[in-house]
Amino acid sequence: MPVSERLAATANLNAESFVAAALTVRKLATLIRAGLPLTKARQQLVGEIGQLDSQIQEQLGNLAIMSERYGSPLSWVLDSLSEHYLQQAQLLGRITLTSAMPRATSKLVAWLPIFCLVGAQLFGLGPITAILHNSVAAGSAVVGLLLLVLNRWVMNRLIATVEQAAGRGMLEVMALVEVALALQAGLPSAKLSELELPTEVLEVLQFASVSGSSIVDLVRGEADVRYLAFNTQVELQAEKLQMRLLAPLGFLVLPSLLFLAIIPTAVTLITN
Repeated sequence: MPVSERLAATANLNAESFVAAALTVRKLATLIRAGLPLTKARQQLVGEIGQLDSQIQEQLGNLAIMSERYGSPLSWVLDSLSEHYLQQAQLLGRITLTSAMPRATSKLVAWLPIFCLVGAQLFGLGPITAILHNSVAAGSAVVGLLLLVLNRWVMNRLIATVEQAAGRGMLEVMALVEVALALQAGLPSAKLSELELPTEVLEVLQFASVSGSSIVDLVRGEADVRYLAFNTQVELQAEKLQMRLLAPLGFLVLPSLLFLAIIPTAVTLITN
């Protein structure tokens, strides 16, 4: 599946969804390990499983089918699946934290010219009165509002770019772990050629076939490496984003303050 489609497919999932899935899957593994058949174990957790996202339910069902078909211990597979969901929750939480502070900063800064305009009016300087009755002040206010709108668009674009890059990195880790789970559930490596796998997974599988290494261990190891690299990359992207947001602050927000509040106030003082 292309990256854009996978990003869209996981857009409705958040960290809380994966944490809930991890707890439910861990309970299911515990019941199976205690000796309950899969059907009875699912009946015990029918309410919790029914509340999971349809994608998670489908993945859980597919792994159960593969485990039963190829004879792999299902509880072992479910433990790994639970760890995978917790890892995804951490990845999504990291992405959310990366963009949360810049979004809050952009919203706060965008209101600064409006606060100055209202404050000047309350102190009797009359910028709003000038905007309503003077064409120069009104034109200046229009320019200031346009600069604020442009600032909001630029900041949203910068933040969205970082979020999409982080999302692609997260999907690389997810794809590798999902392949490792399928192999752990007993799926023969020859069957992998029938699946539509991302390029990074195909590269790892090709290296495993050439080197003769264990495919499961190699794929899991590569996923762990990419997970650590992802965390480092997200931290660097967050620092770069803070620096990039200074540009619209200096070139859009401050000029909007000039056009929206200072010039109308100056018009009032001059006319009076």
